[in-house]
Amino acid sequence: MGIWTNIRGTIYCSPAGATPEEQEYILKTVLRHLPKVNPYKTRRDNMFETYMNRIDQPQGFRSWDEFGNDSNLTDYDDYCYKAFGCDYSFVITLYGMYRSDNQSDVLKRFEKWLCRFSKRVLVDYLSIDIWESCGESNNKISISKWEAYHDMYDFETNWIDKIRPAYSFNR
Repeated sequence: MGIWTNIRGTIYCSPAGATPEEQEYILKTVLRHLPKVNPYKTRRDNMFETYMNRIDQPQGFRSWDEFGNDSNLTDYDDYCYKAFGCDYSFVITLYGMYRSDNQSDVLKRFEKWLCRFSKRVLVDYLSIDIWESCGESNNKISISKWEAYHDMYDFETNWIDKIRPAYSFNR
């Protein structure tokens, strides 16, 4: 029997951008330019895939728009504010299977992928499991301390601000 190492998990993230479509485009671009978790081009039994879903996330009332300008769009309806009431965030589902790769090698490649992702996109939450199975034995590593990856994102000099200063934001 061979060794199999699996990755499964989810990452909740908030990419920069003024519209949901622009956020999705930025997220797809970042995912496309990350280092490969699967370094083998000829092995078909090794794979790493990401699936992206956009979710609407109610954030309550904000009196400013995405550019930081005061909106003056307060609408009272049964004592509820409705102006700019939704933010968009994304859920990325991860799935990977590696044959004949030990867990430490896969973890090293995946950590490189995750750190580069966290520097470019704001990570709100994550829960990822990496386990190695060989016959009867299973060894599992869980990554759930999202604060460390959240702090990797640079709010002051963000890479998107250098490209498009009009879409800079402060959180």
